[in-house]
Amino acid sequence: EFMKYVTTFNDKLYHSSGKDLLTSISAFSRPDNIVIYTENIPLSGYNTVDILKCGEIQTMLSKYPDKIPTYDGGTKRSASGYERRWFQWFRKMVMWYDYTNNHQPDSHEFIFLDCDIRQVSHIHTIPELKGDINIMESTLIGAETGFIPCKCTPATQYIFKTIIDRFLSGEMFNLPRLDDSYIMSQMKKEFPEIIHDMAADITPQHFKNSNGHKTCEQLLPFIEW
Repeated sequence: EFMKYVTTFNDKLYHSSGKDLLTSISAFSRPDNIVIYTENIPLSGYNTVDILKCGEIQTMLSKYPDKIPTYDGGTKRSASGYERRWFQWFRKMVMWYDYTNNHQPDSHEFIFLDCDIRQVSHIHTIPELKGDINIMESTLIGAETGFIPCKCTPATQYIFKTIIDRFLSGEMFNLPRLDDSYIMSQMKKEFPEIIHDMAADITPQHFKNSNGHKTCEQLLPFIEW
């Protein structure tokens, strides 16, 4: 069975890294296996969804404008810490929900991945997915959610719908952080039988990637994938 790759970016992120992601995946897979949630960017040859037309984004803007920074369409004039970008991260979570609940993936397995990732070789052996949703957490305070292999199951749909429902109800605003990494960690604590930590036995480490960029607390380079 073929693997679907699902990502999201705006115009700025497309030019800084998204374009390279699409080029790298297309070298090893057909472009029609890539699904992109864009912000009104015309991209020919790919399956695209305009994320700004997803109703959940408009609902949040109408229900909680005082919690959304002005530069993201709300009325909050000063934001600090995680408040500054939460509504941008929310779009990523809308992608999780919309793809699994509204688009009925025709692939048994698919991967949500951030647009700053590049595929550098063929995936010759696809590791067995132990959970319906597979994240990387290890000892991090907030999971690494830039690469999430999933199974197309009712359990997967339920988790992502639950996340969105709790945003729409305002329940999520009781948390100290609203980024996707922290929220996914909280969901794993609540639903450990559905969400699996692929990096449970790995210590986060420094890593230098193929273009010489060094980062700390990395897990993805050291897991089976």
